[in-house]
Amino acid sequence: MGQDAEVAHVKIGFQADMPADLNIAETVQLPAPVDLSGVEIPQQGPYSVEIAVDGTHLRSLTFRASPRTPAR
Repeated sequence: MGQDAEVAHVKIGFQADMPADLNIAETVQLPAPVDLSGVEIPQQGPYSVEIAVDGTHLRSLTFRASPRTPAR
């Protein structure tokens, strides 16, 4: 598997009612849960979750997958 290979592609949609007094340059935090329970990580190593809104990349969340340790 290539280093930049896509493991999964998840799209979500949402609609939010914004406060009437919100200025155009202001930011709003909007929690958006995404169910990744069906995504299988093929091997250990570094990965990233790329976040885009309307095709514009906003952020990369990086993590490292490691083997699951058995429960005690």
